Amino acid sequence: MTQILPVLQADHDAVQAFHRTMLDRLMSDVKSQRPKLGDDEGDAGTLVQAFARHRTTAEAGKRELVEALTPSGATKAAYSGEFEMTVSDTDEDGHECWRKVLVPWDVIKQIMAAISARATLAKHGDAA
Repeated sequence: MTQILPVLQADHDAVQAFHRTMLDRLMSDVKSQRPKLGDDEGDAGTLVQAFARHRTTAEAGKRELVEALTPSGATKAAYSGEFEMTVSDTDEDGHECWRKVLVPWDVIKQIMAAISARATLAKHGDAA
């Protein structure tokens, strides 16, 4: 049976640093139009290319998530008017009625901040 060992933050950081270094080297090669890995390195080169594509896609996805959770003009335009809630009210005759109210931008920003904070805690293993 395979034993699962705990991964320390230092181990994770070292792997991430290695991935960034390899990606930087690969991207440099691509930009300078040097021969691409895999042209003459067989399966190992192809594996490195696949890893580079995966890493580039993952980094782009991470940037998109960060942008989506960062209050800005773009997110305000995207989210304002998008969320509503139903509240109890009284009409002019004193009867109870229900109406829909848009969630204000300030509340949306607070929600975005709470999601970002929770994601940061989860990343460091502190989330409940």
